[in-house]
Amino acid sequence: MKGGCISFKVSRDAPVDLVFSLPLLMSALKLLVPLLLEQVVRLEKWHPRTEVKLNLARTALFYLASLVIFLLSIYDVSTDCIRNNNNSSSCAFCCWENDVGEDVLMVVFIDLGLILLAGLLVDVTRAIAVTCGFFTWLGYREFTVSSEVLDLIYAQSLVWLGLFFSPLLAGVGFLKLVIIFYFRYVTARLCNVPPKQMFRASRSGNFFMFILLINFFVCLFVMAYAIIELPPSERCGPFMGESQVYTVMTSRVGDMPSWLRDAVLYVSTPAIVVPVILLLLLGVLYFKAKSSSYRRVIRNLRDQLKFERRVEKRQLFARAKLQEKRGIKRKVVAEDKLAPNPIVMPGTLAVASGSAITDSDVVTSGETDRKFSSPHGIASVERRSNAGFELTFKTADDATLALVKYGEFLYDNLIIFSPSVEEFGGSVDVAAITNFIDGGGNVLVAGSSDIVEFDEAKTAVIDHLNYDVSDQGKHTLIVASPLNLIDAPMIVGARGKSPYLFRGIGMVSDPENPLVLNVLHASSTAYSHNPVEKIEEFPHAVGTNTLLIAALQARNNARVVFVGSLDFFSDEFFQSQVQNANKGEKFARSGNQELASNLAQWVFHQKGVLRVGSIKHHRTGEKEPPQAYIINDNIDYSIQIEELVNGKWRPFNGEDVQLEFVRIDPFVRTTLKHKDGIFYTSFKLPDVYGVFQFRVDYNRIGYTHLYSTTQVSVWPLRHTQYERYIPSAFPYYTSAFSMMVGVVLLSFVFLHYREDPKEKKE
Repeated sequence: MKGGCISFKVSRDAPVDLVFSLPLLMSALKLLVPLLLEQVVRLEKWHPRTEVKLNLARTALFYLASLVIFLLSIYDVSTDCIRNNNNSSSCAFCCWENDVGEDVLMVVFIDLGLILLAGLLVDVTRAIAVTCGFFTWLGYREFTVSSEVLDLIYAQSLVWLGLFFSPLLAGVGFLKLVIIFYFRYVTARLCNVPPKQMFRASRSGNFFMFILLINFFVCLFVMAYAIIELPPSERCGPFMGESQVYTVMTSRVGDMPSWLRDAVLYVSTPAIVVPVILLLLLGVLYFKAKSSSYRRVIRNLRDQLKFERRVEKRQLFARAKLQEKRGIKRKVVAEDKLAPNPIVMPGTLAVASGSAITDSDVVTSGETDRKFSSPHGIASVERRSNAGFELTFKTADDATLALVKYGEFLYDNLIIFSPSVEEFGGSVDVAAITNFIDGGGNVLVAGSSDIVEFDEAKTAVIDHLNYDVSDQGKHTLIVASPLNLIDAPMIVGARGKSPYLFRGIGMVSDPENPLVLNVLHASSTAYSHNPVEKIEEFPHAVGTNTLLIAALQARNNARVVFVGSLDFFSDEFFQSQVQNANKGEKFARSGNQELASNLAQWVFHQKGVLRVGSIKHHRTGEKEPPQAYIINDNIDYSIQIEELVNGKWRPFNGEDVQLEFVRIDPFVRTTLKHKDGIFYTSFKLPDVYGVFQFRVDYNRIGYTHLYSTTQVSVWPLRHTQYERYIPSAFPYYTSAFSMMVGVVLLSFVFLHYREDPKEKKE
């Protein structure tokens, strides 16, 4: 009895179906939306690793959004209850703390029920149907660890959210997790299969901890807002009669003994709180630095393990090579999936060496002699050319296709003449080819209108003003002018007069990639499109941006050439006459053969290769390098640079090789003189001491990147090496000596000067 009224609680005025509607909707969406998001991610065709991360992020965002919506709904209920209590003059009132606790408990129980029901109806029923032979195409359901972890985070967030309003919710949440654990244990063993995409918890642990932290702060903010801002119910609950919830704490502190109250108040002052926060921040920084150091140690250990495994693989590989009758020498793989006989570019070996090739030549692949006749008219290639290659021919769908064995690359170069292949055989895929390039391997790729990745299917480069007279009417047999070649004789050779025949697809390069070389581009009137379809959208490539041949030299000097035309390497195009249908000038032969030969020599490191020989540096007049140089020393530096020419190392005759003397920034930069491949210079060291480097960084189009550094120390002058007198210090010397002379004179005067004694008056 309070104020003449009997206290009782009116929980809800709404019907029962409306009370349960929001929890039911939240739990149902929690089960259905992740499945929908998973299908959406699969339709977007991301990389498998990106697909897992994106699906996790979207699902976690949905869980957080549903949690926020639930918070807004119970906030509306709470504020309405508080408003009704303030405006009502009757004895009827509501207890908003109980309403919030009931809502959270309702969501927890309904979520548990739907999880169990979905497991029985989906996992168990599906497993029974598949086991009995019905709907076998469905298969067993995959058990995804990531989604289960997100469900645990969601359940824990609900416990944090309602813990203040329903203290027993922690026990209910614990009981829920126990039930779900054993239920999932049974269904996973009997009704589920492992996922196809392996889940690595070590790579996603930080993500889950971040999501858990975000949910914790959201729930903490809600609890703090309820304690500080919302007034408690007047006639129920442990805080009835109080203006705010936190006033209970202040009143309890006021009832404490004086010494304890003073201690609590002192601890809450900024003089204590601020240092504690700073100590916590220092602790976080300390543990972060410690974790970073541990991470580096782990990385070093991992690298050491990789090195040890690599050494073991090399030993195994060496043993395997001893058992073979012949050693594996430099090989080039030529692959083609469509043609019954593999194709090899004649410019790679025979044309590059000047040999004559016919379609009846025999090519040896492994132990067997095989005769190839290309549908494109590409000639056979000798088993061993003068360039020193041994050719291995394999089709793109060969099950034994591999680039690596026992951790070692089997080949130095790779030719891919299979533009329409969608999937290679064996262990070769995009990642394997990328690793091959990262390991220093060279790749030559030729495409056509059946290309899979370069351009849209069935497209071709079309030029209505620059096409050959033998074109069939589609204007896809274009005539490329030698003026469209890159100005790099080391790559394309001397620019001839004969144009090039091209029938294939176009490419567009990334202008922000400094490694890409636009070897041959189309004319300004060309574009890339399907020749039998109407142009409704802007073409993929237009004008001089349309690349016919592109190249790339990686930072490890591996070379890659992309040619958009497989016919570019055919004997038909090599021997064909060329005549522009509009300009009328006729040429006896195209320039395809010469360009293909130069490209092959360049991409397979037959030319444009530099290496560093001996490096010498010493003081002028001496022969050996000292332990350390002294500032302002005169230095002689020389470096030997050689170039690979016709299979032999010859002295390099570059006129623009520079030397830099670097300590973070260059202090000296000078162009080197050369004689017989020896590049030399003399210079004076700067008046700065420290650790320096002699750096030669030569990077020119067509040549391999030459990078050489030699580290030396430059010491300051020792105390015995300084000049006795420095001209700039003469004023100071004069001042010091004048002071000394003045002191001597003053002392002399003071000691020897005597005044005449005065006579005393009587």
